[in-house]
Amino acid sequence: MNPIRNILLLTFLLTFILLWFFPWWIVTIIGLISGAVSKSGPWQTFVVVATGAGMAWLLAALWVTQTNSTVLLPRIAEMFFLPSTSLVFALTALIAAIPSGLAAMGIIYLKREALT
Repeated sequence: MNPIRNILLLTFLLTFILLWFFPWWIVTIIGLISGAVSKSGPWQTFVVVATGAGMAWLLAALWVTQTNSTVLLPRIAEMFFLPSTSLVFALTALIAAIPSGLAAMGIIYLKREALT
């Protein structure tokens, strides 16, 4: 299997499973783990880990919305002054993607400094 795909799958599965049991910041710890395992460069790892975490949170948000029959979604969009409920999903994915990707990129830079 492709090492990039392995990191994407690792990040996605860990995020999707652990987000139900831990606080939101678990994505940073998952990003650290995925970045430590990755052998790619920092920017490529950032993109892959951010994509995996963002997709996991997006899938979880879609799942929760379907089970709640979209009762809460319009209220959240109104609370954040968003013109569309679709932007709630984009915001949710970004909330997971950015910290996770930055944690993965940070651990790669730390690994480089520790090895030199």
